[in-house]
Amino acid sequence: MTLGTQWSWKPGDRIKTAGECVRILVQCATGDGNLLLDVGPMPDGRIEPRQVDVLKQIGVWLAKYGESIYGTRGGPYTSGTWGGATRKGNMLYLHVAKWEGDRLELPPLAQKIVRTTVLTGGTAHVAQTDHGVEVKLAAEHRDRYDTIIRLELDRSVDGAAVIDLGQASAPGMDGVSVRLAHMPDVRYPNGGPRLLVDGKRGSTERTDGKWLAFEGNEFDAVIELPAPKRVGRVVIGSLQEQVSRIFFPRKVEVSVAGDDTSFAVVGSVDLGAPVEDAEIRRDDFGVSFAPVTARRLRIRAIGPGECPSWHPEAGKKTWMFVDEVAIGE
Repeated sequence: MTLGTQWSWKPGDRIKTAGECVRILVQCATGDGNLLLDVGPMPDGRIEPRQVDVLKQIGVWLAKYGESIYGTRGGPYTSGTWGGATRKGNMLYLHVAKWEGDRLELPPLAQKIVRTTVLTGGTAHVAQTDHGVEVKLAAEHRDRYDTIIRLELDRSVDGAAVIDLGQASAPGMDGVSVRLAHMPDVRYPNGGPRLLVDGKRGSTERTDGKWLAFEGNEFDAVIELPAPKRVGRVVIGSLQEQVSRIFFPRKVEVSVAGDDTSFAVVGSVDLGAPVEDAEIRRDDFGVSFAPVTARRLRIRAIGPGECPSWHPEAGKKTWMFVDEVAIGE
């Protein structure tokens, strides 16, 4: 990737911040990849001072936390909305980008945790059982970009089997049917509408076959339950990769119907206009409302439609990528 918006230098270009670059670096490392960060020299051969400043800030960050990046491999936990993990010998590094509530819950580890250190500051409470690993850290100690928790294990984690966090079943989705108002684009092969409720979350790789892709059109789906049930929250997953014109929705709306076909809007969340973001990431967007008994739910995710004025392809149609839908009370 490049620090600017193109592969050659241009005056007044938008430069990625050090924070954005760190997040992308961590995403690459936890995904078991490498990052080549490009800088564009000016016509006289010098590196622009703004780019120099960003590189120095990245260097400062790596001087503090480089042990969690250099010489590591990604895993064993797969990356997700929460963040990702790197490993080296008997050291496992959790890079937490997003906390769900007051804790992070991960599947069980075969190795025993013998010591815990929060490299970015603070003290974490880590509980390990046969059922999983639970991590708690006070909100004031959570880093804005990347909270790094080092777990020292009783033996090496190198070569350990990948632990896929994307296979948990979507709650409340057994026996449902899905009907789409607009069919997904065939340029991104997928498993059809049932992909929304198969319990397999899409990754940050748009071609992984787990996403339904819509160009220009909003996402509009009707979920029919096998029997009426109490519903008070609906969550939908989405992908953002702005360089490829893929944007998060700007609004998610939920309507419900009983045994008839008359839908009534029960809740929505307005996410606002898109802002410039160089990071490729997925996220889950939830709509909560006063619980109602419903047989059918209509979920609409409305995107920007066109790339905003600040985007290099301003005016062109945007894409919306959607995956797992979860329903709860």
